[in-house]
Amino acid sequence: MRPASVPQAHFFQLPPDGTDSRVRKALHFMEQQLDQPPNSLAIARYCAISHHQLERLFRANLNQTIGQAFRSMRLNYGRYLLSGGSLSVMEIANITGFADTAHFSREFRKAFGQTPSSFRTSSCLSGAL
Repeated sequence: MRPASVPQAHFFQLPPDGTDSRVRKALHFMEQQLDQPPNSLAIARYCAISHHQLERLFRANLNQTIGQAFRSMRLNYGRYLLSGGSLSVMEIANITGFADTAHFSREFRKAFGQTPSSFRTSSCLSGAL
């Protein structure tokens, strides 16, 4: 469960029209598990298909692996939390399911080209995400 101070997710970018319903189901499940990421086998089990079939569906529909899609979702949620709240980077790393602050910061920099702290500073200065 998320702490009461952390808003419910529902911010991920919706997949394109025509995306397989099993991919949509997997994305919804993943969104609900951001703080304790299940492995891809658990996601496939939830969708009632094999891991390999789900991986093929993700590649065909989103041009990403399950892991890439999940990491992107978690990083986007971290960016959202950084832009609008007073949580520390350590708390955000924990909420988004990263092992530690360094791992979150490294992945955040790869994805967005800046550290979480510099993103927070720039978003506070600009007043928007």
